[in-house]
Amino acid sequence: MSWDAVGAMAELAGAVAVIVSILYLARQVKQSVADVRANIIHSLHSNEVEVQAQPATDLILARAVEKAYTGPILGDDERAQFTMWFYAAMINFEQVYIEYKRLGVETELFEAQRARIAGGLEPELVQAVWNRLKGRFSRSFQDYAHEHCQNFKS
Repeated sequence: MSWDAVGAMAELAGAVAVIVSILYLARQVKQSVADVRANIIHSLHSNEVEVQAQPATDLILARAVEKAYTGPILGDDERAQFTMWFYAAMINFEQVYIEYKRLGVETELFEAQRARIAGGLEPELVQAVWNRLKGRFSRSFQDYAHEHCQNFKS
């Protein structure tokens, strides 16, 4: 066997090794992207659970949220508590919205959170709170909320 043949075989082996390495790295990158996406979705779920669970540990907030669903007038402390709770829920919802647009978070997750935020809350109260707070959110999220959340229309 000549040195030319040995060199050609070595080049072929090197090319095969490079192709195998590229395929392996592509698989690793794909898995890493899936892991990051899963972690983001888990974090969004955890944040929502934390916000939604707050009334369970705070009597004033629990009363305020209950009144927000049933319609009685909120006292000053209840209104303040509800406003801050609603603001925290909307911050988390905006994050879900951003990830929905950026990563294609599942539509079911996104729509379920939208329904929990807006569904059943006393419309005039939510509209008043939203109108006070909406300037703190991105323009695209404000537009989405106005278009898709019936209680948030100005």
